[in-house]
Amino acid sequence: MIDATPELLNEAMLAQMAHAHDMTKTPLHLSDDGRDYLSAALDLASYLLDLDTDSRLKDFAAMLNDLDDEHALLQRYACDGIASFFYELNPPTMGDER
Repeated sequence: MIDATPELLNEAMLAQMAHAHDMTKTPLHLSDDGRDYLSAALDLASYLLDLDTDSRLKDFAAMLNDLDDEHALLQRYACDGIASFFYELNPPTMGDER
C-alpha cells in the first residue's frame, strides 16, 4: 500500500508532465502506437493536474492502490504513456496480479 501524500502527487504530476513533454520531441511518424502512447501520456498528465490535493487525494490513493476496475486508472493508460516514475514506484495497480 502506497501512502498518497500531496508531495507524492506533486512528484507524480511533474514526472508525468515531463514524460509527455519528452514524448513530443520524438517524431510520431504517423504510427498508431506512437499517437496512442502520446495521447495516454497527455491524458494521464491532465488527470493528475486536475486532482486537487485536498479534496481528491483519495482519488490519487485509489489510482495507486485499488485493484478494482473502477479505480485502477493506471491500467487505462498505454504502457509507454506512463512515466518511469510510476514503474519505479511500483504501485499495486501496476502489479502482475491485475
